[in-house]
Amino acid sequence: MKKLSAVLAVFAAVWILSGCGAGSPSGAGQTDTAKPTQQQSETGEPAQRQGEAGEPAQQQSGTGEPAQRQGEAGEPGSAEKSWTKEEIHSLFAAAGYDKSPSVTFIDAVVIPDLAYGRVGAVLFTDDETRTVKVMFLDADGNGQTAGPCAKPCAESELTYCGDGTVSFKLETEEGTAYTYWLSLAIDGSHVKFSARDNLDDVVK
Repeated sequence: MKKLSAVLAVFAAVWILSGCGAGSPSGAGQTDTAKPTQQQSETGEPAQRQGEAGEPAQQQSGTGEPAQRQGEAGEPGSAEKSWTKEEIHSLFAAAGYDKSPSVTFIDAVVIPDLAYGRVGAVLFTDDETRTVKVMFLDADGNGQTAGPCAKPCAESELTYCGDGTVSFKLETEEGTAYTYWLSLAIDGSHVKFSARDNLDDVVK
């Protein structure tokens, strides 16, 4: 009986080692793991690894050129042009307003707030009509003119008061100087002038 038991024990050991016994299937309990495959993008290039920062994409304009970076200043617009009195006078002359022998230029002034699209004004006399006139000019030299039948003061100069209003000095036949204000207002195709002076206060 002892020999039979020994033979059965050896047979059982051989049977277990051959994998035919009950227990885990072949390969069970193995800890080897396969290496992860690298994910690819649709172009075939390796996709960006998770957590890896890439370069920011450069935004482009509709022309294909890189769009302006945020905070980068562009070129100043033409509306920011700073006019001078000399340039206003040149606009007046280039338009031919002073070609008449009866016209005498007195002074020019810049309109910095570009009221009603005007860039400057010119003060002049017209001996033919015996008037002192102001012409309000736009950047193309187009202008609107108005003024009183009066005599300009010898020291008269044109001053811009804002909101389309200018002032200048006139004098009476007796030589009394006073101030005259002329205002321009444009509403569509309608142009309106308004005026006032301080003659009554001066002659009191």
